[in-house]
Amino acid sequence: MLQSYHTAIKDLPFVLFVLGGFFILTIMFQQSNYISIRLEQEIIPQVISIFGFTTFTLDGIKLLSLLAVENTLLIVLLTSVTVKWMENKNKENIMYIGYILFGVGSAVIAFSNHIGWLFIAMFVLTIGELLFVPTRQTILADVVNDSKRGTYMAFNGFSMQIGKIIATLGIIVGEQIGGIGMSFTYIFLTILGIGFTKLAMSKYQKNKLTKSDSHNFKNVTHSKKVRVS
Repeated sequence: MLQSYHTAIKDLPFVLFVLGGFFILTIMFQQSNYISIRLEQEIIPQVISIFGFTTFTLDGIKLLSLLAVENTLLIVLLTSVTVKWMENKNKENIMYIGYILFGVGSAVIAFSNHIGWLFIAMFVLTIGELLFVPTRQTILADVVNDSKRGTYMAFNGFSMQIGKIIATLGIIVGEQIGGIGMSFTYIFLTILGIGFTKLAMSKYQKNKLTKSDSHNFKNVTHSKKVRVS
């Protein structure tokens, strides 16, 4: 397996792009690790009245469930609208905006215990997710080497699994640095994600331009040889 990954690892733009996504996905996987435990432990149960007709007790577990429902409903309702809106727009810029929104939303959820702010943060987070997930997949398809697509995608999937493992460490780290510390950690990971991705795209475009110039030079040289002969 490692031997098959050797080709992908030598492709620097691809590796940098995967690393950029790795940092963002590490934040995403925190939702089922540190964030879920934090909400369960820190949210004080409170009685919520629904339009004065009925009441229910809202604790951390129920709040986490409601936030998950919000995330799911927004994705279901807005996916087609978002995809249509993104047509003929700069996918790379939209991806970066998505990273920022996702990082900011996650950072707020990492420390806030205010129910209203948590729902707003989940909305922002979800919009970011809707923006960066499809655009990143589209760009990834362009970055990978077509002749080794299976190997490249397997390596990308492998990095996601590593991200899940590292995300579990968030529980231990969170206990040491607290919600504010984790919030700054998410912001830092977002910056790393954007930085590595921008570097990857810069090198990818440079390599693409170099290959294009080389191809054009060969065509001109061949044309001159044909004319001389």
